[in-house]
Amino acid sequence: MQNEHTIKNILIIFLFVLIFYLLKELSYLLIPLALAFLLALLMQPPTRFLLKRKTPKWLILPIITIITLVIFFSLVIIIVRTTSEILDQQKFLFTKFDEKVRGLVYWINDLTGMRLKVNIVYSEITKFLNLDSVSKAAGVIATNIGSFMGSFVTFALYYIFLLSGITGLDDYLKYVFEKRNLDSINENYKKIQNLVFHYIVVKTLINVATAVIVTIVLLLFGVKFAYFWGLLTFVLNYIPTFGSIISVLLPVLMGFIQFDAIQLVITLLIILMIIHFTIGNFIEPMILSNQLTLNTVTVLFGLVFWAYIWGVTGMILSVPLMVIIKLILNEIPSLSLISRIMGYPTQELVRQQ
Repeated sequence: MQNEHTIKNILIIFLFVLIFYLLKELSYLLIPLALAFLLALLMQPPTRFLLKRKTPKWLILPIITIITLVIFFSLVIIIVRTTSEILDQQKFLFTKFDEKVRGLVYWINDLTGMRLKVNIVYSEITKFLNLDSVSKAAGVIATNIGSFMGSFVTFALYYIFLLSGITGLDDYLKYVFEKRNLDSINENYKKIQNLVFHYIVVKTLINVATAVIVTIVLLLFGVKFAYFWGLLTFVLNYIPTFGSIISVLLPVLMGFIQFDAIQLVITLLIILMIIHFTIGNFIEPMILSNQLTLNTVTVLFGLVFWAYIWGVTGMILSVPLMVIIKLILNEIPSLSLISRIMGYPTQELVRQQ
C-alpha cells in the first residue's frame, strides 16, 4: 500500500514536469490557443443572449467573429506601427535625451551644491538605453511582424473553432455525462464561466477607464504619441504591478525629452502615479468580488511562472489564467484548500474572527 502511494506521488510529479515542458516547448501553439480560449469565453454570454433572442446560429458566429478579430487585429497593428515610428526617430530622441540628462545634472548641481559628473551620470542612465540596443529592438519588431501575422492566423482559427463550439456545449455535456452529475457539472461550469466573464469584463473596463484618463492627461500636457501611450496603458495594465510601472515611466520619459521645465515632468509623474495608485489599490478591489481576488504571493508567482514560459504574453495572461485555476480548484472539494491559499479571506470571515 505504501509503495502504491509512493508510485502515485512520483507519477504526479512526472506529470507536472511533463506539463511544464509541454507548455514551454509548444508555446507557439498554446499562446494563440490561450488567447482564443479567453476571448471565446468572454463572448459566450453575448452568444447565449443572441440565441435566446432567436437569432439564427449561422448569423451569430460571423458577426461576433468579424467584430472581435477586427478590433483585436487593429489594436495590435496600431501598437506595432507606432512603436516602429518611435524607433525611426531614435537618433533624434537620444540626442534630446542626452541634452536633457546633462541639463538635469547641471540643475541638480546648482540646486543642491553637489558636484555630480555629467559623463558618469549620463553613462549610468543610458547603460541600458543605448543606440545599439534600440536598433536591435527595431530589428526584432520588424522580424516579429511576419511571425505575428502567422500567429494571428492560428489565433483566428482557434477562436472560430472555439466560438462555433459554444452553441452546442450544453448538448455536448449531456452526451458525455448523460445523467451522471450533469446538473452539478453544468452548474459549476456556468458558475466558473460567469465569474471569469465578470473578471475579464471588469478588468477590461477598468483598463479602458485608466487608459482614457491617462490619455486625457497626456493630451493636456502635450506629450507626443499620447494616444499610443494610452493604448499601451490599456494593454500593460493586464500585467500586475510591473505593467503599471512601465505605463507610467514610458510617457514620463517622453515628457522628459520634450519639456524644458523639469517641474512639468515631475508634475506629470505625480499625476500618473496617483491615477494608477487610486484605481489599482482602491477602485479595482472594490469592484472585483473576493472570489476573483488573488493574494500578492500568488500574483507574483503566476507572473514569474507564466513570464518564463510564454514571455510578455504570459505576463499579460498570468492573472486571468491564475483566476481560472483558482475557480476550478475551488469547485473540487479535495483541492479547495489550495484555492483558499491563493486568495484572501472573505469580509464575513474576517468579521467573525
